[in-house]
Amino acid sequence: MSILKDPAKRAEWIYGQPMKPCPKCKSYNFKHQTPIKMDEPIHSNDSVAQAVGKWARAIKSGNTPLEGPVFMMCFDCGHKGPSVDCTGRTSEDVGRDKAVSDSVKKLWNEQQ
Repeated sequence: MSILKDPAKRAEWIYGQPMKPCPKCKSYNFKHQTPIKMDEPIHSNDSVAQAVGKWARAIKSGNTPLEGPVFMMCFDCGHKGPSVDCTGRTSEDVGRDKAVSDSVKKLWNEQQ
């Protein structure tokens, strides 16, 4: 069976380990979230171009401070998994840190 047709196998391939589905909706449509600080917040009425422009300006310096903790979120129901505190770190630093990624995946799989 192709990993593209089996959500559990696709998640295992993406994250390099077996992953449990979202505890609320049983979906495998979840991803890491690393909230960054932005001087210009994105609003629901912003166009895609405006939102991308605000995001691009926020990351332009290359040392983007975090707005909050890192976590995994289900994109089907909005459930947020347990978070990892990365206070004082940048998005770029956290994105390269395998320990943070491993912790977030472990917490996702351990939640009830």
